[in-house]
Amino acid sequence: MKKKIVTLTLVGAIVLGGVGMGVQAMDGSSKGKKMISVSEAEKIALKEVDGKVDEVELEPDKAKAYYEVDIDAKDEDKNVHVDAYSGEVLAVQTDDEDDDDRDEANPINKDNLISKEEAKKIALKEAAGKVTEIELDEDDNEYRYEIEIRMSDGGEADVDVSAVDGKVLEVDIDRDDD
Repeated sequence: MKKKIVTLTLVGAIVLGGVGMGVQAMDGSSKGKKMISVSEAEKIALKEVDGKVDEVELEPDKAKAYYEVDIDAKDEDKNVHVDAYSGEVLAVQTDDEDDDDRDEANPINKDNLISKEEAKKIALKEAAGKVTEIELDEDDNEYRYEIEIRMSDGGEADVDVSAVDGKVLEVDIDRDDD
C-alpha cells in the first residue's frame, strides 16, 4: 500500500512539475541517444549487487533519466541507479524502507511463476511501446506482474499479467488527448 501511495505521489509530482521535461528526458530527444532496455539495466545492476531484481522503474530526472533497480540482496535491499542512456551506474543505495508487500510467511516460489520477459511479451501484445517499469507484486495471494508501457502515440498503458498462468488481468490505457 505504501509503495502505491509513493508511486501515485511521484506521478503527481511529475505531472505538476512539468510533463514536458519528463517526456523529453524519457524519449531521448534531448540527448539524441537511444535508451538502454529494462533488461540491460537489470544486468548492469546485478553486476553491482548480488541478489534478485524486485522492480525496475524509469525515473525521469531533469538532468539525467535513469533506471532505479530494486534488488533483494542477502542481508538488505539495495537500489541501483543506472543511467538510461549510457548504462553507467550512478548510485548504489541501501533501501531502508519496509515496502515489501509480499507475505513473508508465504514466500513466492519463483520456479512456478512465468518470467518477467514472458510477462513483458504478453503485455506488449496488449499495448505496443516501450516498457518503463515491471514489478512482481502479490495482493490477496494473487501474484501478478504490473507493467507500465510508454506507447508510441505518447499514451501510457498499465497492464497486469498473472505471474502464475500469464493471463492478462487488467489493462488501463491513458492517452493524453489535450
